[in-house]
Amino acid sequence: VEADNEMPPTSNMEMDFDFTFNVTPAADIELDLDLSAFGGTIKTKGDGTIHFKYNTKSDINILGDVELQKGSFMMSFANIINKKFELMPGGIVSFGGSLDDININVQAQYSTTASLSDLLGADNANSRQMPVKTFLKFNGNLSDPAAIDFAFEIPNATNDLKNLFYSTIDTTNLQKKTEQFFSLVMLGKFTSSDASPDINLENTGIGILTNTLSNFISQQLKV
Repeated sequence: VEADNEMPPTSNMEMDFDFTFNVTPAADIELDLDLSAFGGTIKTKGDGTIHFKYNTKSDINILGDVELQKGSFMMSFANIINKKFELMPGGIVSFGGSLDDININVQAQYSTTASLSDLLGADNANSRQMPVKTFLKFNGNLSDPAAIDFAFEIPNATNDLKNLFYSTIDTTNLQKKTEQFFSLVMLGKFTSSDASPDINLENTGIGILTNTLSNFISQQLKV
């Protein structure tokens, strides 16, 4: 008896799926971020409409926008240090078609207290602890948001102290802001503006974050 080695015929059947989902605040939304320098999980609720299309012989297509409400962002540094941020309402998740074309525009806030003495000098006005808010802003692709930025706020300071603070921290320098961000979140204090030299990098975004974080940790280990 000879074995039948013929392959079964390939099915030419084609199926289409076409759904529209209305996202309401009753649903939980969870987004995982892996940014090389750090990662984390956004947990929130939202409101919007998503159009889902799929053909068995083509790729998934997802279109729509979801506006996010309040929530949380649990940031993880190398799966060792975890810090919880408050997700600010009004963020947007935009689906542009393919699974690689998901963009976010969100802002998360971390509140702490810190002295300004390491940054501005140890006089009486700067040595006391005061409330500080640091903001982490995502604006780009979910898998690799190149447009990441940081901001800082000292709500109870005088206008003169705020002006001195913002000029010293150099809000135009992403590397310097990244260093201050990690120092505040990980150590609970500002770092001296002369603590580490500038890193000469040709790339931006994730490259600056990764190299600045590595340099920052190395500097702290030497202390």
